Amino acid sequence: MSSLVVETVGLTRWFGRVQAVDHLGLAVPEGSVYGFLGPNGAGKSTTIRLLLGVLGPDEGLVELFGEPLRRNRLGLLRRVGSLVEEPSLYPHLTGAENMEVARRMVGATRAQVALALATVGLTEAAKRTVRGYSQGMRQRLGIALALLGEPDLLILDEPTNGLDPAGIMEMRDLIRALPETTGTTVLLSSHLLREVEQVATYIGIVNQGRLLFQGTKDELWAEAVDRLIVDVNDPARALRAMHDAGWAAMPRDETTLVVEGAGRADAGHINEMLLQRGLRVFALQRERVTLEDLFLRLTAAGERLGDTVKNPSRYEASHVSARPHALVGTGENGGSR
Repeated sequence: MSSLVVETVGLTRWFGRVQAVDHLGLAVPEGSVYGFLGPNGAGKSTTIRLLLGVLGPDEGLVELFGEPLRRNRLGLLRRVGSLVEEPSLYPHLTGAENMEVARRMVGATRAQVALALATVGLTEAAKRTVRGYSQGMRQRLGIALALLGEPDLLILDEPTNGLDPAGIMEMRDLIRALPETTGTTVLLSSHLLREVEQVATYIGIVNQGRLLFQGTKDELWAEAVDRLIVDVNDPARALRAMHDAGWAAMPRDETTLVVEGAGRADAGHINEMLLQRGLRVFALQRERVTLEDLFLRLTAAGERLGDTVKNPSRYEASHVSARPHALVGTGENGGSR
């Protein structure tokens, strides 16, 4: 089993009466691209600031590389690179000159500058002034700055914001390749399921400060079960009949029912059962629940997958079923995102 580069235990942060992070238990495996996914206002950016020591937790702790952040903050953060929102660049300087400023500040070598620029594909463009860069090139230069010290962990907060489709594709390819080309573990924060799905090897879904799912993409896909749409002449009678037969059916609209977890063979049994009860079935349609459906269901209802979060932290494992979690909204002044 991979060791954990990031682990949070009962991580909690309040802003006044707003609970931005609610006993969060992250577990980021070494060598992974961890997609930290949630809608705007979910608490992602607040969590990242807690991981970077910019904010302190009200409860819980952050461990980086198996060591509590509060014991060795400066030493641990030397092993971390980050790009939070847009990079801070000098537009009148070239890309190489921006890198040189950063190199002198962090004590990196010129070889490390060359490696970082090559990694993000800006070796030639580094000779041009940043003023003439596209937004995608600016983001890549920001990642080059974050990679300057050859970090073991790279934290990216919404790195595709403001990019055009070509820039998004370039960023996606870069992030996906980083663990293999540099050995860096990547924690990627985003509200875009499609982007996370295409680059992440592990996914954590958060909303209102609570971790709703954590695990591999395959584990998330396993939760996306088939459903059957049943168009029938008397939905109320059909609903009672299916409940009596043990099917998890519910009304979808005035004329149709939806049966969660029903596969191809189930469709035949349900059709036969309804006909035997004297009902007329006009249509049976199987639908595959998508990851987007699952994400929207989780974030809308605030429900967890299963009885507990996948791969819970030590805190979550002992407290998740014992402590009720309030669903607290986060507003503009709440400090979370």
